[in-house]
Amino acid sequence: MMVFQGKGRKTAVPFGPFLSLGAVVSLAWGAPILYWYLALGGLS
Repeated sequence: MMVFQGKGRKTAVPFGPFLSLGAVVSLAWGAPILYWYLALGGLS
């Protein structure tokens, strides 16, 4: 937003699109991402 629309650092960024994108990603690829993340710490 700062580059394309000339907004500053104090401009509010909508949180809803990020929440919906995270929900879609977790529904589609939640288990593989979780197993990958746990493998990073040696927990699986």
